[in-house]
Amino acid sequence: MSEHDIDKGTRNIPAISKTLEETQFGVICLTPENLNAPWLLFEAGALSKSQEDARVWTFLYDLEYVDVQGPLSQFQHTKVKEEDVRKLLQAINRGYTTPSVTDQQLQVSFDRGWPDLEEMLRIIPATSEASAPKRTDRELVEESLTILRKMAAGEDDFYLPPILNADNQLWSSLEILKYKFELVETQSVPPTDLRPEIEELVQKARRLRTRIKNIRGEIPLRLDVLWRELMQLREKIRKYTEQEEKRYTE
Repeated sequence: MSEHDIDKGTRNIPAISKTLEETQFGVICLTPENLNAPWLLFEAGALSKSQEDARVWTFLYDLEYVDVQGPLSQFQHTKVKEEDVRKLLQAINRGYTTPSVTDQQLQVSFDRGWPDLEEMLRIIPATSEASAPKRTDRELVEESLTILRKMAAGEDDFYLPPILNADNQLWSSLEILKYKFELVETQSVPPTDLRPEIEELVQKARRLRTRIKNIRGEIPLRLDVLWRELMQLREKIRKYTEQEEKRYTE
């Protein structure tokens, strides 16, 4: 979690991004009302690219797994269920180099605090805001087919050591960055220079390609596809940013 507060008077987006990038863990709370909010994609992107070992989860309130689509669907979901929330807290605690408390201490604290949390979530008043539309059966089928195609493209990669599946995080970061660029390009959010983010992602992908090639002697198809999409997005961001800089200097 972040130990830093944002000083008053600072520009919100750069300050928030910097603070999130210094965060080791992130829990994104999703509700029917904020499910498609653009700012969530910005925060999720900053969290997921913050550190090599950064971990991000989504906490689903009044939502099902299938309700989450797009980049956020690639994170591990936690529902408002006792055992699910327990596993989330255990994962966060174990993620520290030195756990804050022992598993037994965490268990005792959780058992004591869960009834209160469950009751507080239960009495949250309903909002009058429009909820995100439910996904159609066709959308769910298409997403399932997409996932299956990616699995097929990876061939036997799911049986290889964990390092060979490390591109999952890169795919997630790429999808989030694509969405962020779409928001910037359509001026749905304030102007933001995404070149540092895409360059950082390119460097991570380059290192991963090198490590995997050293292990298996070739680059898996899905990682090759990831690299091509990265290069395409990199070029789009470069051209757009240069055009905007030229427009502002004229």
